[in-house]
Amino acid sequence: MMLPPPAVEEGGGDKFYNFYSVADNKVLTVNKSPVAAAGKSGLDVPDDDAVFVGSSHGWLGLSNKRNHDFFLSNPLSRRHIKIPSIRSLPLPEENWTWPSGHGVLKIIISGSPDEDCRAMMSFGPERRLAFCCPGRSTEWTPIGALVHEDGEIDGLHGITARSYEDYVYSSKERVFFCATQFGCLESWDLRDPGSPRLDWEVNVYDMDVENYPWADRSEEELEIKLMCRNMQYLVFSEQSSQLFLITRLVMEQVLLDGSYVVDLESRIDEGYPHKTIGFDVHRIDREKGELWYMDGSLDGLAFFIGSNHGFALSASDFPGLKPNSIYYTEAKEYTFSNWGNDKNYGGHDIGIFDYGNKTFSSCYYPNDVQNMKKIVPAPFWFTPSPL
Repeated sequence: MMLPPPAVEEGGGDKFYNFYSVADNKVLTVNKSPVAAAGKSGLDVPDDDAVFVGSSHGWLGLSNKRNHDFFLSNPLSRRHIKIPSIRSLPLPEENWTWPSGHGVLKIIISGSPDEDCRAMMSFGPERRLAFCCPGRSTEWTPIGALVHEDGEIDGLHGITARSYEDYVYSSKERVFFCATQFGCLESWDLRDPGSPRLDWEVNVYDMDVENYPWADRSEEELEIKLMCRNMQYLVFSEQSSQLFLITRLVMEQVLLDGSYVVDLESRIDEGYPHKTIGFDVHRIDREKGELWYMDGSLDGLAFFIGSNHGFALSASDFPGLKPNSIYYTEAKEYTFSNWGNDKNYGGHDIGIFDYGNKTFSSCYYPNDVQNMKKIVPAPFWFTPSPL
């Protein structure tokens, strides 16, 4: 399901969650009012202006803008569980408020907070990692190296922040897989909260790349790719125990006719929206140290990426899904709560990409540039129950 913006009942103050079911192609509504808090949260609940900062295993990550409190919220049971504030970290105040007034880019959890689960978040300007145990922890625990050391990555000189682009939890392997901006992959075992353990680490640039059709890429395609902003996502297929690295190509500004803005001076015009123009997918073979380029096929899977916990479903098991396709919502980098009201776009980059024939189609919202419009808050994927 995708979660479009909430609706307000006419003539009243009640708010409702809108759920768009991809398989049924219809919208369902659920009253947004809470019934009770859980765990150690007392009766504290997020306010109506709370910001969405994640979605996984049937729960949403929410942040109160006014006090930096964080909650896990189940929109179906209408329960809320309070989790530690970012203020529990020994950080300067700018880390609490960057980039959108709450300091956090994304929060995911390993499973239901009614069980012994872990929450992981990326935070602050350097996109560091921290985790907690919902219902038990009173503070976040930072993990991961702070920087890439000099010489660790080819082409980079000096000390560079180890910014985390994405992370996903494998229920089967019981670890969090993480990816940094400069191609480092890690897996973290957080079962012992007192002793987080780094189990695996590799740089994708040190791995052998198999099956990549370098010769088939035209100079124009390579030039366009260089003009794009590349965003990394991780998806773990629980069915096949495969880890995938997805590169999303986002053109920063696109004209209404679909052509790209290449003149740097023209890019200051905020009337041009950003738009996803393609994806590259690699399967990660951790045992052999290889990256396998997925050329036209995703093994019949449908990937779901955005501000959610990335996941994969077999289209043969879920009627209504398109096989070998990527269902995407807006990137977390473009879903800031303080996205300027003077901008014409934001939250609009949503669609379905057929990885076989390299075509786009709409998913609830129009995908063509002429009909795009700003969507606040930005929709994202929601799974009603753990997969």
